Amino acid sequence: MDIAIIGGGSIGLHTAAYLAENHHVKIFTKRKEQSERLCEYGIDLLHVDGKVCHVPISAEQLDGSEINADLVIVTVKEYHLDEILVYLEQTKIRSTLLFLQNGIGHVRKICNIANESVLLGVVEHGAYRLSDYEVAERGKGVIKIASFRGNKHIDVCNNLNSDDFPIEAHSDWETMLTDKLVINAVINPISATLRVKNGQIFQNKFINEIAKNIFNEINIVLEREAKRDNDWQRLKIICEKTADNRSSMLRDIEQNGRTEVEAIIAPLITKAIELGVETPYLKNYYYVIKALEAEGR
Repeated sequence: MDIAIIGGGSIGLHTAAYLAENHHVKIFTKRKEQSERLCEYGIDLLHVDGKVCHVPISAEQLDGSEINADLVIVTVKEYHLDEILVYLEQTKIRSTLLFLQNGIGHVRKICNIANESVLLGVVEHGAYRLSDYEVAERGKGVIKIASFRGNKHIDVCNNLNSDDFPIEAHSDWETMLTDKLVINAVINPISATLRVKNGQIFQNKFINEIAKNIFNEINIVLEREAKRDNDWQRLKIICEKTADNRSSMLRDIEQNGRTEVEAIIAPLITKAIELGVETPYLKNYYYVIKALEAEGR
Protein backbone atom coordinates (compact mmCIF):
# COMPACT_ATOMS: atom_id res chain seq x y z
CA MET A 1 0.00 0.00 0.00
CA ASP A 2 0.95 3.64 -0.45
CA ILE A 3 0.71 5.08 3.05
CA ALA A 4 1.00 8.70 4.18
CA ILE A 5 1.58 9.36 7.88
CA ILE A 6 0.78 12.84 9.12
CA GLY A 7 2.80 13.64 12.22
CA GLY A 8 6.42 13.03 13.13
CA GLY A 9 5.94 12.37 16.83
CA SER A 10 6.51 9.11 18.68
CA ILE A 11 3.50 7.30 17.21
CA GLY A 12 4.14 8.56 13.69
CA LEU A 13 7.80 7.52 13.70
CA HIS A 14 7.14 4.19 15.41
CA THR A 15 4.31 3.28 13.04
CA ALA A 16 6.28 4.35 9.96
CA ALA A 17 9.33 2.34 10.99
CA TYR A 18 7.34 -0.90 11.05
CA LEU A 19 5.03 -0.32 8.09
CA ALA A 20 7.89 0.72 5.82
CA GLU A 21 9.12 -2.87 5.82
CA ASN A 22 6.24 -3.99 3.57
CA HIS A 23 4.72 -0.76 2.24
CA HIS A 24 5.67 2.53 0.63
CA VAL A 25 5.48 5.01 3.50
CA LYS A 26 5.93 8.76 3.52
CA ILE A 27 5.86 10.94 6.64
CA PHE A 28 4.48 14.48 6.51
CA THR A 29 5.86 16.70 9.26
CA LYS A 30 5.05 20.14 10.60
CA ARG A 31 8.66 21.34 10.49
CA LYS A 32 10.79 21.29 7.35
CA GLU A 33 13.87 20.63 9.49
CA GLN A 34 12.43 17.31 10.65
CA SER A 35 11.43 16.16 7.17
CA GLU A 36 14.93 16.95 5.90
CA ARG A 37 16.53 14.98 8.73
CA LEU A 38 14.25 12.00 8.11
CA CYS A 39 15.14 12.00 4.42
CA GLU A 40 18.84 12.22 5.27
CA TYR A 41 19.06 9.85 8.24
CA GLY A 42 15.94 7.68 8.02
CA ILE A 43 14.37 6.41 11.26
CA ASP A 44 16.43 4.83 14.03
CA LEU A 45 14.13 2.52 16.01
CA LEU A 46 15.43 1.49 19.42
CA HIS A 47 13.77 -1.79 20.38
CA VAL A 48 12.93 -2.83 23.93
CA ASP A 49 15.87 -5.25 23.92
CA GLY A 50 18.28 -2.44 23.06
CA LYS A 51 18.73 -3.37 19.40
CA VAL A 52 18.70 -0.42 17.00
CA CYS A 53 17.06 -0.85 13.60
CA HIS A 54 17.70 1.70 10.84
CA VAL A 55 14.80 2.30 8.43
CA PRO A 56 15.17 4.50 5.31
CA ILE A 57 12.09 6.69 4.92
CA SER A 58 10.58 9.36 2.68
CA ALA A 59 9.43 12.59 4.31
CA GLU A 60 8.06 15.99 3.37
CA GLN A 61 6.84 19.07 5.16
CA LEU A 62 3.06 19.32 5.30
CA ASP A 63 2.78 22.66 3.51
CA GLY A 64 -0.29 22.31 1.31
CA SER A 65 1.19 19.88 -1.19
CA GLU A 66 -1.05 17.09 -2.46
CA ILE A 67 -0.99 13.70 -0.75
CA ASN A 68 -1.46 10.67 -2.97
CA ALA A 69 -1.92 7.55 -0.88
CA ASP A 70 -4.23 4.60 -0.39
CA LEU A 71 -4.25 5.23 3.34
CA VAL A 72 -3.59 8.41 5.32
CA ILE A 73 -2.76 7.83 8.99
CA VAL A 74 -3.16 10.90 11.21
CA THR A 75 -0.99 10.58 14.31
CA VAL A 76 -0.90 14.17 15.62
CA LYS A 77 -2.19 14.86 19.11
CA GLU A 78 -5.84 15.82 19.46
CA TYR A 79 -5.11 19.50 20.06
CA HIS A 80 -3.40 19.74 16.64
CA LEU A 81 -6.20 17.95 14.83
CA ASP A 82 -8.24 21.02 13.84
CA GLU A 83 -5.54 22.37 11.55
CA ILE A 84 -5.01 18.92 10.00
CA LEU A 85 -8.72 18.57 9.26
CA VAL A 86 -8.71 21.97 7.56
CA TYR A 87 -5.74 20.84 5.48
CA LEU A 88 -7.43 17.56 4.51
CA GLU A 89 -10.53 19.41 3.38
CA GLN A 90 -8.69 22.16 1.50
CA THR A 91 -6.58 19.64 -0.42
CA LYS A 92 -9.63 17.40 -0.99
CA ILE A 93 -7.85 14.21 0.05
CA ARG A 94 -10.33 11.39 -0.39
CA SER A 95 -8.11 8.51 0.71
CA THR A 96 -9.11 6.19 3.53
CA LEU A 97 -8.30 8.04 6.76
CA LEU A 98 -7.11 6.41 9.98
CA PHE A 99 -7.03 8.54 13.14
CA LEU A 100 -4.75 7.45 15.99
CA GLN A 101 -5.40 9.80 18.91
CA ASN A 102 -5.73 9.31 22.65
CA GLY A 103 -9.03 9.83 24.42
CA ILE A 104 -12.35 10.51 22.72
CA GLY A 105 -12.17 14.27 22.15
CA HIS A 106 -11.32 13.79 18.47
CA VAL A 107 -14.51 11.90 17.62
CA ARG A 108 -16.75 14.98 17.46
CA LYS A 109 -14.15 16.75 15.29
CA ILE A 110 -14.14 14.18 12.49
CA CYS A 111 -17.91 13.90 12.04
CA ASN A 112 -18.05 16.45 9.21
CA ILE A 113 -15.18 15.28 7.05
CA ALA A 114 -16.28 14.22 3.57
CA ASN A 115 -14.27 11.02 3.16
CA GLU A 116 -16.31 7.87 2.58
CA SER A 117 -13.91 5.69 4.55
CA VAL A 118 -12.87 6.85 8.03
CA LEU A 119 -11.21 4.58 10.59
CA LEU A 120 -10.42 5.04 14.27
CA GLY A 121 -7.61 3.29 16.07
CA VAL A 122 -6.03 2.90 19.48
CA VAL A 123 -2.32 2.32 20.00
CA GLU A 124 -1.22 -0.02 22.77
CA HIS A 125 2.50 0.20 22.02
CA GLY A 126 4.74 2.29 24.21
CA ALA A 127 6.93 4.65 22.20
CA TYR A 128 8.99 7.73 22.97
CA ARG A 129 10.56 10.11 20.46
CA LEU A 130 14.20 10.76 21.22
CA SER A 131 14.88 13.17 18.35
CA ASP A 132 13.52 14.18 14.96
CA TYR A 133 14.49 10.78 13.57
CA GLU A 134 14.97 8.50 16.62
CA VAL A 135 12.20 6.67 18.48
CA ALA A 136 12.42 4.20 21.37
CA GLU A 137 9.99 1.41 22.15
CA ARG A 138 8.74 1.33 25.72
CA GLY A 139 6.58 -1.77 25.39
CA LYS A 140 5.19 -4.08 22.74
CA GLY A 141 1.46 -4.09 22.04
CA VAL A 142 -1.06 -3.89 19.22
CA ILE A 143 -2.97 -1.32 17.20
CA LYS A 144 -6.73 -1.83 17.16
CA ILE A 145 -8.78 -0.43 14.29
CA ALA A 146 -12.53 -0.03 13.75
CA SER A 147 -14.59 1.71 11.07
CA PHE A 148 -16.14 5.04 11.98
CA ARG A 149 -17.55 5.42 8.47
CA GLY A 150 -17.56 2.78 5.76
CA ASN A 151 -16.41 -0.79 6.29
CA LYS A 152 -12.76 -0.94 5.25
CA HIS A 153 -11.26 -1.70 8.66
CA ILE A 154 -10.93 -5.41 7.96
CA ASP A 155 -9.21 -4.87 4.60
CA VAL A 156 -6.82 -2.33 6.10
CA CYS A 157 -5.98 -4.60 9.04
CA ASN A 158 -5.37 -7.56 6.73
CA ASN A 159 -3.00 -5.44 4.63
CA LEU A 160 -1.08 -3.92 7.53
CA ASN A 161 -0.96 -6.72 10.09
CA SER A 162 2.34 -8.54 10.61
CA ASP A 163 3.93 -10.70 13.29
CA ASP A 164 6.24 -7.87 14.36
CA PHE A 165 3.53 -5.21 14.25
CA PRO A 166 0.12 -6.76 15.04
CA ILE A 167 -3.00 -4.87 14.00
CA GLU A 168 -6.47 -6.06 15.01
CA ALA A 169 -9.86 -5.30 13.48
CA HIS A 170 -12.71 -4.42 15.86
CA SER A 171 -16.38 -4.07 15.03
CA ASP A 172 -17.37 -1.36 17.54
CA TRP A 173 -15.29 1.83 17.54
CA GLU A 174 -17.00 3.27 20.61
CA THR A 175 -16.27 0.26 22.82
CA MET A 176 -12.72 0.14 21.50
CA LEU A 177 -12.08 3.79 22.38
CA THR A 178 -13.73 3.67 25.80
CA ASP A 179 -11.82 0.52 26.75
CA LYS A 180 -8.60 2.48 26.22
CA LEU A 181 -10.03 5.64 27.80
CA VAL A 182 -10.63 3.88 31.11
CA ILE A 183 -6.91 3.12 31.31
CA ASN A 184 -5.66 6.51 30.09
CA ALA A 185 -7.98 8.52 32.33
CA VAL A 186 -6.57 6.83 35.45
CA ILE A 187 -2.88 6.54 34.62
CA ASN A 188 -2.25 9.88 32.89
CA PRO A 189 -3.53 12.44 35.42
CA ILE A 190 -2.12 10.60 38.44
CA SER A 191 1.31 10.10 36.90
CA ALA A 192 1.45 13.67 35.58
CA THR A 193 0.50 15.39 38.83
CA LEU A 194 2.41 13.15 41.26
CA ARG A 195 5.36 12.74 38.85
CA VAL A 196 5.39 8.95 39.21
CA LYS A 197 5.95 6.06 36.83
CA ASN A 198 3.05 3.77 35.95
CA GLY A 199 4.07 0.98 38.33
CA GLN A 200 3.78 3.18 41.41
CA ILE A 201 0.04 3.49 40.93
CA PHE A 202 -0.36 -0.03 42.32
CA GLN A 203 2.87 -0.24 44.32
CA ASN A 204 2.04 2.75 46.54
CA LYS A 205 -1.09 2.07 48.61
CA PHE A 206 -1.96 5.75 48.93
CA ILE A 207 -1.70 6.38 45.18
CA ASN A 208 -3.72 3.22 44.67
CA GLU A 209 -6.55 4.70 46.73
CA ILE A 210 -6.54 7.77 44.52
CA ALA A 211 -6.66 5.51 41.46
CA LYS A 212 -9.68 3.67 42.88
CA ASN A 213 -11.58 6.92 43.37
CA ILE A 214 -10.86 8.15 39.84
CA PHE A 215 -11.66 4.71 38.44
CA ASN A 216 -15.01 4.66 40.29
CA GLU A 217 -16.02 8.01 38.78
CA ILE A 218 -15.04 6.87 35.27
CA ASN A 219 -16.96 3.63 35.74
CA ILE A 220 -20.13 5.53 36.64
CA VAL A 221 -19.82 8.11 33.86
CA LEU A 222 -19.18 5.50 31.17
CA GLU A 223 -21.81 3.17 32.66
CA ARG A 224 -19.44 0.20 32.71
CA GLU A 225 -20.55 -1.52 35.91
CA ALA A 226 -20.78 -4.86 34.11
CA LYS A 227 -17.10 -4.50 33.12
CA ARG A 228 -15.93 -3.08 36.43
CA ASP A 229 -13.87 -6.03 37.71
CA ASN A 230 -12.35 -6.75 34.30
CA ASP A 231 -11.46 -3.07 33.81
CA TRP A 232 -9.73 -2.86 37.20
CA GLN A 233 -7.78 -6.05 36.58
CA ARG A 234 -6.78 -4.84 33.11
CA LEU A 235 -5.60 -1.54 34.59
CA LYS A 236 -3.49 -3.41 37.14
CA ILE A 237 -1.91 -5.63 34.49
CA ILE A 238 -1.06 -2.66 32.27
CA CYS A 239 0.51 -0.74 35.17
CA GLU A 240 2.60 -3.80 36.02
CA LYS A 241 3.67 -4.40 32.41
CA THR A 242 4.61 -0.74 31.95
CA ALA A 243 5.90 -0.22 35.49
CA ASP A 244 8.97 1.75 34.42
CA ASN A 245 7.14 3.86 31.80
CA ARG A 246 6.42 7.54 32.17
CA SER A 247 3.00 8.32 30.75
CA SER A 248 2.65 10.66 27.78
CA MET A 249 0.96 13.25 29.99
CA LEU A 250 3.79 13.12 32.51
CA ARG A 251 6.34 13.62 29.73
CA ASP A 252 4.34 16.57 28.41
CA ILE A 253 4.34 18.21 31.85
CA GLU A 254 8.07 17.54 32.33
CA GLN A 255 8.76 19.20 28.99
CA ASN A 256 6.53 22.19 29.84
CA GLY A 257 4.26 21.21 26.97
CA ARG A 258 0.57 20.97 26.30
CA THR A 259 -1.17 17.78 27.46
CA GLU A 260 -4.09 15.79 26.08
CA VAL A 261 -6.27 16.49 29.13
CA GLU A 262 -8.96 18.03 26.90
CA ALA A 263 -9.22 14.78 24.95
CA ILE A 264 -9.02 12.39 27.91
CA ILE A 265 -10.54 14.02 31.00
CA ALA A 266 -12.71 16.88 29.70
CA PRO A 267 -15.16 14.65 27.74
CA LEU A 268 -15.75 12.57 30.88
CA ILE A 269 -16.57 15.68 32.93
CA THR A 270 -18.90 16.93 30.18
CA LYS A 271 -20.76 13.62 30.09
CA ALA A 272 -20.97 13.54 33.89
CA ILE A 273 -22.66 16.97 33.86
CA GLU A 274 -25.13 15.71 31.25
CA LEU A 275 -25.91 12.69 33.45
CA GLY A 276 -26.12 14.76 36.63
CA VAL A 277 -23.22 12.82 38.17
CA GLU A 278 -20.67 14.39 40.51
CA THR A 279 -17.01 13.76 39.61
CA PRO A 280 -14.88 15.65 42.16
CA TYR A 281 -11.70 13.65 41.50
CA LEU A 282 -11.85 14.04 37.73
CA LYS A 283 -12.58 17.77 38.05
CA ASN A 284 -9.75 18.26 40.52
CA TYR A 285 -7.21 16.50 38.32
CA TYR A 286 -8.43 18.37 35.26
CA TYR A 287 -7.79 21.73 36.93
CA VAL A 288 -4.46 20.63 38.39
CA ILE A 289 -3.24 19.53 34.94
CA LYS A 290 -4.43 22.81 33.39
CA ALA A 291 -2.61 24.72 36.15
CA LEU A 292 0.60 22.78 35.50
CA GLU A 293 0.26 23.53 31.79
CA ALA A 294 -0.14 27.22 32.52
CA GLU A 295 2.85 27.27 34.85
CA GLY A 296 4.97 25.43 32.30
CA ARG A 297 4.16 27.91 29.56
